[in-house]
Amino acid sequence: MKKKIILIALLIVALIVGGTFVYKKFFKKPEIRVLETGRVERGDIRSVLVETGIIKSQVGAVVKIGARATGRVDKMHVKVGDRVQAGQLIARIDDRETVKNIDQQKAALQVAENTLAQIKLTYPEKIREAEANFTYARLAFAREKALIQKEYTTKDALEKAESQFQAAEAILKRLKDEFATQEKITAATIRETRAQLEQQIRNRIATQLKNQLKLSDDQFTKMQATNKRFEEKRRLLVEQERDARMSMRDLMIAGDTTNQAKVSGALDKMMQIQRQRFELVEQEQKELAGYLTPMQRARYLGMQEQMRLRIDEF
Repeated sequence: MKKKIILIALLIVALIVGGTFVYKKFFKKPEIRVLETGRVERGDIRSVLVETGIIKSQVGAVVKIGARATGRVDKMHVKVGDRVQAGQLIARIDDRETVKNIDQQKAALQVAENTLAQIKLTYPEKIREAEANFTYARLAFAREKALIQKEYTTKDALEKAESQFQAAEAILKRLKDEFATQEKITAATIRETRAQLEQQIRNRIATQLKNQLKLSDDQFTKMQATNKRFEEKRRLLVEQERDARMSMRDLMIAGDTTNQAKVSGALDKMMQIQRQRFELVEQEQKELAGYLTPMQRARYLGMQEQMRLRIDEF
């Protein structure tokens, strides 16, 4: 019995020793060893590739250049292989296509203006006629309502008068709405067409400016920026002056029956616009003086006046 206990104890000890060995051998986590430490810093990663070879020029290589305007080249001022400088005129482009587009815009503007004039001529007359019919129908309906109370008319006559009154009222309203809508749409078309036409004229003159004033690319770029800054103010003044001239024309057509106070006000308005235009030109000239010569500014002012006269034609 005692031997059996000793054997069991030895067996338990052997199992413990064997289990410990197996655990350490197969299940124990490896020890973490810190080999080297360092601070994290930003840096550049660069890879350099070194090779040897031969560089050859491409035979027949072509450098593509472009122009601000499109069209058929009318005349070349340089030959292939000539040295050129920045801002030098190298070719002249046929602008007949541009002129054709301007003429088409002029025709479209003329059509729109004629349409607006026709609207202003015909619709007021139609409205006056519709107002007369409406007034007559309203009075007739009121008379039938008064007669029906005294049994001097029939119910059918009353209903007919009411129907005619409602129809006359609807026609009058429709004509007034049509007049306002057509006038608004046509006026918007005129403004859009005139703006496009003015822009085409300015673009064409801008190309002529660069050539005639012999502007460098830098001067031309700066002048375009100056024009853009002053363009909106100039356009508003042109529209105001056009409206003032139209008002003055209408007053002069009226003759002696015209209110003299209105004439005086129209004159003051035109003079005010002229002063504003002069002040705008003065401001623009001061900015142009920063990169154009006095001769270039003088020629530019003359070409601006030509452009204004061309725009005033329509």
